[in-house]
Parts: sequence; structure tokens; C-alpha cells
Amino acid sequence: MQEGMARDLIRAIQAHRKELNLPMNMCIDIGVATDEALHVVVEKSEIKIGEHTALFHLMPINY
Repeated sequence: MQEGMARDLIRAIQAHRKELNLPMNMCIDIGVATDEALHVVVEKSEIKIGEHTALFHLMPINY
């Protein structure tokens, strides 16, 4: 389940980057409103998500 949530987050970040016309080589910081389950996924998968989305830092924000 966590792997699927991480993939969904990667797709959402990539789609948002595309909407903003950001080049893939431009590294960004992003904050994500999370519930408890997604917060755990973000913390455990931050490196993997960053590799697929060119993030400097992914910040979970408790919602």
C-alpha cells in the first residue's frame, strides 16, 4: 500500500510540474498536506520520490 501511495505522489508531482512548465532539470522544494498514513510514506520514500521528480526537499505538512 505504501509503495502505491508513493507512486501516486510521484505522478501528482510530475503532473503539477508539467502544468507549471517546469523543466525536469529544475530542482524544487515542495510541501505536501498529509494525513498520518501519507506522512509515513513521505518520510520513508523521500529519496525515491526526489529521484523521480527532481526535488531538493519534500516536506510533509500534517493536515
